[in-house]
Amino acid sequence: MLVLFSGCWSFMLAKPLHAADFVVVVHKDNRSEITQQLLMQLYLKKTAAFADGKAATLLHLPRSSAEHQQFCLELLNLTAHQYQSYWSRLVFTGNASNLQFANADSILQQVQQNPAAIAYLPADTALSGVRQLGFLRDGQWRDAPVTY
Repeated sequence: MLVLFSGCWSFMLAKPLHAADFVVVVHKDNRSEITQQLLMQLYLKKTAAFADGKAATLLHLPRSSAEHQQFCLELLNLTAHQYQSYWSRLVFTGNASNLQFANADSILQQVQQNPAAIAYLPADTALSGVRQLGFLRDGQWRDAPVTY
């Protein structure tokens, strides 16, 4: 975006016109609560567990998808390429295993079956058999209503 200030043109960074909203889901029996900070720590492998100490298995939408790229920007403030490079260093040093990528339907099935799984999906995904932790909307975390 170009903006004119006092006769000088300047570039401004702006959010994409079509910023994506994401829902974060876990297995239906997972009662962990999550904050945006913990979500960031999980996806950056700064921690490997939910707040209750149980291990977390991260699932990602396909690396080349617009949704994955937007999620990286909105949550981690990294491009998808920067995130991949960051994660590759973790794998190289033995501090992480390779990222797990899948389409939304496959992710939903994996979360339904794996009590340790956590994933982000487009907010318009039809959810069943999983527990919704919250939303990532415009880079800000919003808790989902509590329903047990």
